[in-house]
Amino acid sequence: NCVDPSYNSEEYINYEKNELIQTGLNFLNENFLNDMDKVNGAINSFTNDGSLQLVSDYAYKKVVPLGSSSELGIDLALYSIYVHNLDTVSKAVLLQPVGPYVLRNLLEMGKSPFQDVQLEVHFNLTLSKNVNWLEHPERKLIQNDVVLKLDMDRITILLEMGLKANKERVKNIRLRELLTFDCWYGTLDKSKIMTLAAVFENFIVNLQCKTCDGQQFHEASARSDSEEAVQAMT
Repeated sequence: NCVDPSYNSEEYINYEKNELIQTGLNFLNENFLNDMDKVNGAINSFTNDGSLQLVSDYAYKKVVPLGSSSELGIDLALYSIYVHNLDTVSKAVLLQPVGPYVLRNLLEMGKSPFQDVQLEVHFNLTLSKNVNWLEHPERKLIQNDVVLKLDMDRITILLEMGLKANKERVKNIRLRELLTFDCWYGTLDKSKIMTLAAVFENFIVNLQCKTCDGQQFHEASARSDSEEAVQAMT
């Protein structure tokens, strides 16, 4: 029900010169994105108090042959991946023209006094001699149930996109389609990511062993949030 793709003028919207586009983007940035309380409130309402679950209960199993009569069973259970404290935005710029067909997006999060943005991964890695270690516990070699937390202080994310929007298709967008992402995407002849970067002041890795048979996991857990580790990762 979106714009007919047969509309094809081979002319593209120039974001730097098109007054209507400039007016709309300026209105968005000046009336919504300059008020961080509104931005963080919107993020909070679309997430679970600023937390967003990316993955839940993913399982991966693989059997590696070890000669003619033995095999190694690899079981990876990815219980969850969360991003916490998304509602800590201190600066936001959306769709800022930096070229005729290039739009810049910038987001700054986790700046004091806000909490750090945190990525939390909970997984279990089990290695066993042959398979079905749950039915035959004696076959288990190593089991590591781990929570990995990545704390990012004052993270800045930059995304620049090259978007060539067909002028004829944009003109033929109907009123009911203005808030439909698929319809706007259908106006593009070409799109690509020009720049994608993330910068942070501090990057803290915290490894928590719930059940760790591997000595390396215990050592990594003890060293993970030391001052030396923070400096090395930042």
